[in-house]
Amino acid sequence: VPNAPTAPVAATVVQPTCGLPSGSIAIAAQSGVEYSLDGVTYVSGNTFLGLTPNSYTLYVRNLTDATCVTQSALAVKINAVPNAPTAPVAATVVQPTCGLPSGTITIAAQSGVEYSLDGVAYVSDNTFLGLAPNNYTLYVRNIADATCVTQSALAVKINAVPNAPTAPVAATIMQPTCGLPSGSITIAAQSGVEYSLDGVTYVSDNTFIGLTPNSYTLYVRNLTDATCVTSSTLPVVIDAIPLPPTAPVAATVVQPTCGLPSGSITITVQSGVEYSLDGVAYVSDNTFLGLAPNSYTLYVRNIADATCVTSSTLPVMIDAIPLPPTAPVAATIVQPTCGLPSGTIIIETQSGVEYSLDGVTYVSDNTFIGIAPNSYTLYVRNLADITCVTSSTLPVVIDAIPLPPTAPVTSTVVQPICGLPSGSITIAAQSGVEYSLDGVAYVSDNTFIGIAPNSYTLYVRNLADATCVTSSTLPVMIDAIPLPPTAPVAATIVQPTCGLPSGSITIAAQSGVEYSLNGTTYVLGNTFLGLAPNNYTLYVRNLADATCVTSSTLPVMIDAIPLPPTAPVAATIVQPTCGLPSGTIIIETQSGVEYSLDGVTYVLDNVFIGLTPNSYTLYVRNLADATCVTSSALPVIIDSPSVVLVPTATSVVQPTCAIQSGTITISSQAGIEYSLDGLTYQSSTIFSGLAPNSYTLYARNSTDVTCVSTSLVGVVINAIPTAPQEPIAASIVQPTCVVSSGIITVAVQAGVEYSLNGTDYQLNPVFEGLAPKGYVLYVRNIKDATCVMQSAATSIINPLPPLPSAPSVSAVIQPRCDIPTGTIELEAQTGVQYSIGTGFQDSNVFSNLAPGKYPVSVRFVTSPECISTGSTQKISSIPPDIAFETVGDCDNKIYTLTASPLSGSYDSNTVTYEWKDKQGAVIAGATTNVLNVTETVAATPDKEQFPLTYTLTITAATTGCKTTASATIQSIYCDIQKGISPDGNGSNDFFDLRLMDVKKIEIFNRYGIQVYSQDNYTDQWVGQSTKGDELPSATYYYAIEFNSGETKTGWIYLIREK
Repeated sequence: VPNAPTAPVAATVVQPTCGLPSGSIAIAAQSGVEYSLDGVTYVSGNTFLGLTPNSYTLYVRNLTDATCVTQSALAVKINAVPNAPTAPVAATVVQPTCGLPSGTITIAAQSGVEYSLDGVAYVSDNTFLGLAPNNYTLYVRNIADATCVTQSALAVKINAVPNAPTAPVAATIMQPTCGLPSGSITIAAQSGVEYSLDGVTYVSDNTFIGLTPNSYTLYVRNLTDATCVTSSTLPVVIDAIPLPPTAPVAATVVQPTCGLPSGSITITVQSGVEYSLDGVAYVSDNTFLGLAPNSYTLYVRNIADATCVTSSTLPVMIDAIPLPPTAPVAATIVQPTCGLPSGTIIIETQSGVEYSLDGVTYVSDNTFIGIAPNSYTLYVRNLADITCVTSSTLPVVIDAIPLPPTAPVTSTVVQPICGLPSGSITIAAQSGVEYSLDGVAYVSDNTFIGIAPNSYTLYVRNLADATCVTSSTLPVMIDAIPLPPTAPVAATIVQPTCGLPSGSITIAAQSGVEYSLNGTTYVLGNTFLGLAPNNYTLYVRNLADATCVTSSTLPVMIDAIPLPPTAPVAATIVQPTCGLPSGTIIIETQSGVEYSLDGVTYVLDNVFIGLTPNSYTLYVRNLADATCVTSSALPVIIDSPSVVLVPTATSVVQPTCAIQSGTITISSQAGIEYSLDGLTYQSSTIFSGLAPNSYTLYARNSTDVTCVSTSLVGVVINAIPTAPQEPIAASIVQPTCVVSSGIITVAVQAGVEYSLNGTDYQLNPVFEGLAPKGYVLYVRNIKDATCVMQSAATSIINPLPPLPSAPSVSAVIQPRCDIPTGTIELEAQTGVQYSIGTGFQDSNVFSNLAPGKYPVSVRFVTSPECISTGSTQKISSIPPDIAFETVGDCDNKIYTLTASPLSGSYDSNTVTYEWKDKQGAVIAGATTNVLNVTETVAATPDKEQFPLTYTLTITAATTGCKTTASATIQSIYCDIQKGISPDGNGSNDFFDLRLMDVKKIEIFNRYGIQVYSQDNYTDQWVGQSTKGDELPSATYYYAIEFNSGETKTGWIYLIREK
């Protein structure tokens, strides 16, 4: 009976995607069968393509017996085609500003998708930051299926970054004056901005009046973008209000003196003023010299304004010229003495003067004490005038100071001794003096005897002047009477030893003495070393008096040197044996000694047992002197016992399919024989021809059969390995257009490795990347490379299927402003479908395409996995809208509107212009980007009313883009006159503001005083005041207020021909 096929299983299942909306099932290949998904229609191919979503039961049928059918245990499911995401829309769009010069687009969130602005790079975040100005198409893509992409119906536009205003500059600056105590600044006008002087409060008017003195930074801000702010590069300064001079005060007043019989006044300096003492004659110098005695009022006057005069609150007095004093004389003179070594002079008193002995330093006291011997001229000086000085006619003499005796010194000093216990001092003799040792009792004799120990100061005194006393600079010392030393005793005695064969004595220390052991030779050290055995008497002697000697009452004994023991020898040596693995040494006996084998640890017993193998030196030591040690001349050796090491296997060779027995080699030892059963021994370490078993290793000393060692673990010889089964292919996957190589999976066996050529083996039974050809299967035992089996049949990998021709593009149509999508048309092929990355279709034309990059590909209708790709095609962005700005300006008294492109949004040479007035009528002849407003107004039959409004439409035929915008003119003031000359010659006779829609004008003179004012002004001012009086030629300041609310200020010259 034929065998039914194996139950079929799916080798691969490919689910539908948006790009390929059908699935495929590849049934695992079997030989001699055909395949089916419905049990009715069978085919030889095991791959089923183009499957709709459903559950499929797999069937295989024997080619030779149609009744031999086997179906899969479980159905295979083809899932539903995934849905494309909803068309994306922008949840929020943030346009660029001057503060943040890039835009942001947030796409409305969807679940299970990722987002893109170019259809190429996708991210999970739906917010895109830092976007440059452009038109952006929104894309969403299914995370689970990259072919499921949906784009937005309309592009989202990121506008151009707004331009910051031009740096502001001051058009005019009016400084404060006495008449108008505040300033004003007019910033040069710009269109579409507002103005500020603090960067906080902005206004539409560019003129700021009533300004207090300060430094002002100018600011302009874009009306449509508050982050577009530009400040002036330099501040504008409003000066301080001019002040009247401060009341003058005298900085210094110099009165007349005897030396200079006139006075001077210096007025405190002020800037910008001139000075006077009479209010009539003013000078720039603030110092007035040569003034006669009088009372003076001070005046200061502003140089720039002669009416600004301030006088002092109090007058300044120049006093009368002073008189000199009477010539001075000495009332009293006191000469120096030894008790007071300086003189005194008392000058006769005068009122209103001060006194001096050198004409330099003056004092109010007329008594001068502490004066050194000299000749002195007396001076008196007027207190009120230091130039009024009178000196004495004759000098006053202070005599020299009497001299004290010379400082006393000793001629001789005799100190106390043991024989004479007192001292004496002889002072060096001087004439005309007496002597003392205490400064109280003086004698004529200069020798002092019988003096007790002490410190003495020497004194000499002048016989003629008891106040003239001189003492010695240093005291003279009489030392204490010396004492004999204490009887010496030994502090320590060290006797001779074998280690140090001499003794030492240390005498107890005393201060101020020297030491001796024989009463003849003395030393400062109290320790005596290297002493031979003997009796020693101890001596001490006073260092200061060699006759003061004391000896010990008893002598000190140094003993004889002890003798060392005899050199030790071993009386008995017992070596280790197998029964007793340690040795014994017995040292010959000596009396009065102890024994050691290491020279460290000594014992009384001369027998040493339990000795490990080593070399031992013998030691004996005197019991009474541990330094008396004698060692043996030769060491004693304790030998090592014989050792058999634990045997180990150096190698184990297991049975293989080729050699079906094992071999064990035991590690070699000298003097040893070997066994695997403990009975039969051999000298060779190699045991071969071993049957599978566990073997214990034995090693035995050749000379001592009781010395046996066995292995710790048995050595195992394994069972003979078995050969694998014949290999067969479990499955074969053939090449496809998607995967250009085949796969063979060998049926799995335990403990084997696999090969397709019998040379290269691997553990994995799956062989991938196989080129088309026939393959023989091999399996090999992992543990034994000699155990190999190969397949009887060859497994075939088929050749690759063909691909369609690479697609080419026949036409690409780009988007325009009026048609915001593009088109791609591919060259037609037979039997294919076409794709540009968003799924395949039968038509080769793709229209309504958003800007982006599109990968071109074609596939066979019958083999959808066979796909050929072409070059990626780009649909450009929708052309940017035309964006322009219209700026009004004056050109030689002609007011024009000029349109200019923004951010290069159009080419001025490829567009057309159409201007219309506020009624919507086309302005004839206005076909450029410039509109002559002055000419247009002049050509209008009716009087134009401000504000004026004009509309401009710019059209680009090449891109289909068109933009219309309006411009409003509040007033026209082109080149306001710089001056008028009302002389009737028809040129600049009046101040002409007729086209400027003026609400009011005010005119001020140079002092800030208003001289003319007119509401609803046109051209009425011809140099007159408000009252109609003729104003003089000068520079005037105007302030104009327009009906639009704007203001303008400036200067105008009034020139009258004489």
